[in-house]
Amino acid sequence: MIIRDFQKDPEGNIIHNNGLPLYSAYNSLYGYSDPDWIWGLSSSLRYKNFTLNIAMDGRVGGVIPSITESYMWRSGNHPESVTPERYLDATVGGANYISDGVYVVSGEATYDTYGNVLTDTRVYAPNDVAVTYQNYVNTIHKNFAWGGAASPLEILNATYLKLREISLTYQLPKVICSKFAAQEASNFFYWTECFDVGERI
Repeated sequence: MIIRDFQKDPEGNIIHNNGLPLYSAYNSLYGYSDPDWIWGLSSSLRYKNFTLNIAMDGRVGGVIPSITESYMWRSGNHPESVTPERYLDATVGGANYISDGVYVVSGEATYDTYGNVLTDTRVYAPNDVAVTYQNYVNTIHKNFAWGGAASPLEILNATYLKLREISLTYQLPKVICSKFAAQEASNFFYWTECFDVGERI
């Protein structure tokens, strides 16, 4: 999985400029979209006239980019976008959000053609520049929403477990079936709105 990561200092802090995170000029290998394995299970249990059927499947390993995640953040529909800073954007206005990270005080870095650091004389200080929350969100989710490479914030774990269906069947006794001129009949309960475990993609 190729992404466009943020620029970071040696401690892993995101580097900012004018209060906003900086993207790397190079793409990065973040993970693999292929799963380690995929599985499925179908089981049937019978007791007297009752039969219980269960079907489930899942996937283990791999990552997947979610453009839905990007669009939800940029449109303000993501549940986690409801923050005090967003409220201040809509009421008081002005710059009110300071992102965690650093900015470059002095120095510079040089890279080879693959994005590996050759020299780095940069000196850092904690980011202390405030921006609007909307501007910050639009910056960290801008590439993927407009056809570019995804950022780490838009990569989801593709591992999941899904219970697909449950059905419970009752085989009517033959004495009852004979009253309807039938050899056999059954009544069943079928449920497909089952639970799942995993990130929403």
